[in-house]
Amino acid sequence: MKINITLDYEWKKVESSEGKCYLFDDEITGYMKKNYRKASVYQWVIDNSEGKKKVYVGQTHEICPERIREYLIGHKSQKTNHRIKGKLTEEKDNGHSIKLEYLSITKLEIDKIEFKQEDLSYRYLREFIENLILMQYRKDDEIELLNSEGEQKNGK
Repeated sequence: MKINITLDYEWKKVESSEGKCYLFDDEITGYMKKNYRKASVYQWVIDNSEGKKKVYVGQTHEICPERIREYLIGHKSQKTNHRIKGKLTEEKDNGHSIKLEYLSITKLEIDKIEFKQEDLSYRYLREFIENLILMQYRKDDEIELLNSEGEQKNGK
């Protein structure tokens, strides 16, 4: 048996206003609430000229304001959010900028069945794409993933 998968995508920056890149710990704006209230696969990217690119990849049913707010608060009861907020805060304190990007699907076909950006409203499709990206990044020596193995094993 064989499954043919084609995924063409690009990462697009989340903007706090038109043309202005959102950076970690900035306030959530009305522009963001209007334009990013959608299901997404996303990544936090740490601008680090000192070595490997550091990335955290995730998926959500609503990137803004809900998911971003969870990282800004980083409540201890939400272990992953708390851990990632700590890492991002530490990187910011070290002078690195941290941008948020979302995956924009150019083409997604699974055995000639086409999927569109709107289909990311289905959690299992978001998780499928998130895990494809994670596996691709794990094989890339230039990327340091901030995702922990345990998060993948537990399906988070």
